[in-house]
Amino acid sequence: MRKKSIQTADLLQTALNVFARYGYTKTTLADIAGELHMTKANLYNYVDSKEHLYHQAVSYALDNWNKEVGKKIERCDRPVEQFKVMVREAFRYIEQNDELQQLLMHDRRILSISTETDMFAEVNMKARGMLNNVLEEGMERGMFYEVDTELMTEYMFSTYMMFLMKKYVFKEGKKDTKVFEQALEIITRGLIRPEYLAEVSESS
Repeated sequence: MRKKSIQTADLLQTALNVFARYGYTKTTLADIAGELHMTKANLYNYVDSKEHLYHQAVSYALDNWNKEVGKKIERCDRPVEQFKVMVREAFRYIEQNDELQQLLMHDRRILSISTETDMFAEVNMKARGMLNNVLEEGMERGMFYEVDTELMTEYMFSTYMMFLMKKYVFKEGKKDTKVFEQALEIITRGLIRPEYLAEVSESS
């Protein structure tokens, strides 16, 4: 009998579905193979281990998150608007993605404030890169105050991760969204030059 073949994206998406449903610990490769209508032995033609597949699947989810936010940024011409859109859309994406929320509830390690302990540092570096690029362009065009973009990126990314943890890992309630919006306003008032604040209000 001919072995079933599968595309990488389909494999990772199916694995995500199962990991989100049961969590890493309770999920077995047999569960994932069953969802794919293949044998566990056949699945081993595509993966080395459950741990490796989990890392690939979560990285795939985080990368899709980055890509969707990146698309929204590309629609904006000015750094002021790009910054606000980037931060808000990154937050909204996870609000609308039940699968990713389930993964976070099962495994809080996905959200890491420290780059040294980040299991998904490679993917998260792309997210940091988007933020860093917006900050640099804003400064180059005179719209943002001069800051150390590396330090500011680390601060903002860590703060963002903290909000996600409070909302989706610790489940502290809807108040976190209001806190997030307030913090965003404070950050932009301190980052963006006064003459461009009107533009921020118009894009809100």
